[in-house]
Parts: sequence; C-alpha cells; structure tokens
Amino acid sequence: MAKKKIKTEELDALVQELVELKDNKDLAKELSANAHNKYEAQRAKLLDTLRLADKERYDVKGLGMVRVTKKLDFITPKTIETKRAFADYIESAYGLETKDDMFSVNYNTLNSFCKKEYTRAEEDKNVSFTIPGIEDPTETERVSFYPEKKKAGE
Repeated sequence: MAKKKIKTEELDALVQELVELKDNKDLAKELSANAHNKYEAQRAKLLDTLRLADKERYDVKGLGMVRVTKKLDFITPKTIETKRAFADYIESAYGLETKDDMFSVNYNTLNSFCKKEYTRAEEDKNVSFTIPGIEDPTETERVSFYPEKKKAGE
C-alpha cells in the first residue's frame, strides 16, 4: 500500500468518529438487552396469568393469539465422561458417520487450540507445520481502541 502524508487532524477525526460509533453501539446493545429483559418478563407474567385462568390459548381481536407451548431443553454434556458416553451412544445407535457429523468444535476453542499448536511449531522452527483437517489460517488486521485512563478527580 502506497504511503501518504496524513494530517493529525484527519486521524483525530477518524478516532473521534470510531469512539462515537462505539458508544452508540454500546448504547444500542444496552437498550436491546433492556428491551429483551422487559419482553421476557412480560412473557413470564402472561404465562402465569394464563395458567391462573386455566387457559392454553387466548385470542385478542385485531392483535392475534397467544398459546402456551412446551419445549424440552437438553444440556450439552460438559465432562469428558459424559461427552464420551453421549458419543458412544450415537455411534452405537446410528453409526460413526452420524457421530462425526453431530460433533463440532466451538470457534473460540478451535482458535485457542490451533494458536497454541502453531506457536509451538514456530518455537520448534517447524515451518511446514499443519493440523490435519484444518485449513491454513488467515490473518486479518483491525484497529482496537483503548480509552485513556481517567485520573482521580476527573
């Protein structure tokens, strides 16, 4: 990329706009979380009221209908033992291909693991290191903003 003389005022303005946009993003996130919490509280209140009224469904003319539904939620296995037990069950009931298809690695866990492996390979001067099944990593540049620390009394 060709270098160009940039005035400090231009950089100042870009950083200022970044900070303002981040503040707006943070505020929108907070407002969204508050709206979500209020919505969920209203759903819980309505559910309690429908139960008290012994109703599974309620129609409001011009608005629509609410209905009490039930959903089963299963907790993902957390320990090595429960993960293996679940994997063994799937493999014995449905086969290896189904088991392999169902299991995935969390994005953050994968990146953390692979970074450690690549760092170890760099330390060992292994320039041809690859991890089977993992494509070569891509590198992206980005700007991170770190606000000045406020001094006491400011």
